[in-house]
Order: sequence, then structure tokens, then C-alpha cells
Amino acid sequence: MSAKIVIYGHNSLKHGIAAGSIPPPRFENEEEVFVMLKSNKVTGKGTVVSEPEKPTSKDCRYRVRYRDGAGEYDVRVTRILKVILGECVIVCAFTEDFRYLARTQASFCRKGELVLEIGCSWGECTKILLEHHGPDNVVAVDISEEAMTETVKRNPTLLRHHCFDAFAIDQEQKLREIMAGQECGICMIDIGGNRQADDVRSMIQLVLTRLGPRQVVVKSEELHAEHIKLDPAPSDGRFSCIAWPSSTEMRIPEQPVRGLGFRV
Repeated sequence: MSAKIVIYGHNSLKHGIAAGSIPPPRFENEEEVFVMLKSNKVTGKGTVVSEPEKPTSKDCRYRVRYRDGAGEYDVRVTRILKVILGECVIVCAFTEDFRYLARTQASFCRKGELVLEIGCSWGECTKILLEHHGPDNVVAVDISEEAMTETVKRNPTLLRHHCFDAFAIDQEQKLREIMAGQECGICMIDIGGNRQADDVRSMIQLVLTRLGPRQVVVKSEELHAEHIKLDPAPSDGRFSCIAWPSSTEMRIPEQPVRGLGFRV
């Protein structure tokens, strides 16, 4: 079993476009996207309806039709986020990118699918997931009781939350309780951006073998750097420098790594 790796870097993209060192990403007509709005409204889901005359310009704008009936607008390319489709593991390095992914991927998550967040910390990303996927389908997990208390305080609509060690031994029963019979669409993993890559890989393996989500989104500086070294961002912008496939795949054993699991 193996998992396709997608490298994500919208945060670096914005700065690169502004400096002229990276070409702007390209989006196709009818491509589903998410627009970062200046307001705090829970909108942004849209579809590209026309391309700019000069798509290589850093100030180019795409015509986007919003999904909530808010009409069509010309949107600057740096405010458009790519929605990544298909089964894969998406790797980013920065908290800002991780939160971008929470918006794009949760917004287009299938109805009734569960979004599991492992390492919710103080609940900032949890808030985004709740806004874009609803309280019935978001589960937050963290090892810290203090952090979980603050997460619940900041997100009073959060109905499902658990405090336990994701690297403990006995996981089978806890996993069944968490899932409650629902299919896991996306698992968001932030167990410390500076945690060693081997620990992150082990957590990804555990999630894929026990939950089988369509996508795993993970923040890991080390894992991201490993893949950037192998596969630097493409220069033509066609697949977009927001996200591009790695030339390597992550091998996933049929059974999770021994010693990993969940406990209350």
C-alpha cells in the first residue's frame, strides 16, 4: 500500500509572486477554487469562469463565480486557493498553509463525511473546520487537557472532542468510539510542526490503516523539507506552485507501526 504525496506551499507562493521569483499559478475554466476574502464571512467557495488575458502577470485576475449565490467577481490570483482533489497526503510546513488547507479541503468535503483533527491545540484551526464543515462532522483531538478546555471555550459549537495521547498503545476501541460509524473524509494532523519526520510518518500510517480517509493533511517542517529537496516547485505554474505532486510515494504497511495508538 502506498500514498500519493502532494507538496503544498501557498504561503511561499505569495511572497515569491510579489518578488517576481515565482510565476503566478494557473487555474482552468470550471476549476473549483476557494477565495480568501477580506471579510470574515464564511464564504469563498467558487468556480473559475474565465481566465485572464495575461495569466503570467503577478497582478492578473480570474473571474470567479461564488457558490453561495454572491455573484461573479474578478479576483487577484494571490487570493485564490487551489482545491486538491483525489486520494493523497498533503504536506505543508507552516501554520498559515495548514489553515488555508482547512478552508479549501473541508469546504469541499462530502456531505456526512467526518473531518478528524489530531492536535487541535488552542482551537484556531478547529474554528475554521467548524465554519466550513459543520459541528456534527468535526472531531477535535489533543493530548493537552488545558488546550482542549480552551478549544471548547473558543468553539462552543464543537460537539465532539477527545483528550488523549495519539502515541499511546491501545487505540482500537478509542478509534471506534471517535468514528461512531461515520466515514472519515479528511484527517488534519498537526502534532508539532518541528516534530521528527519519522514520528509524523508513523501517525500518517496509523490514520491511513485504521481510518482510511480520502486525504490526510499534515503540517511538518521536516517532512515538507525532505520532499522540497527532491521535488522543487515547478517553474511553469501550470499545476500551480501552490501544490504539486512529489515524485515519491509514502509506503504504508498493512498494519500500523507497533506501539502507536490511542488512549483516553
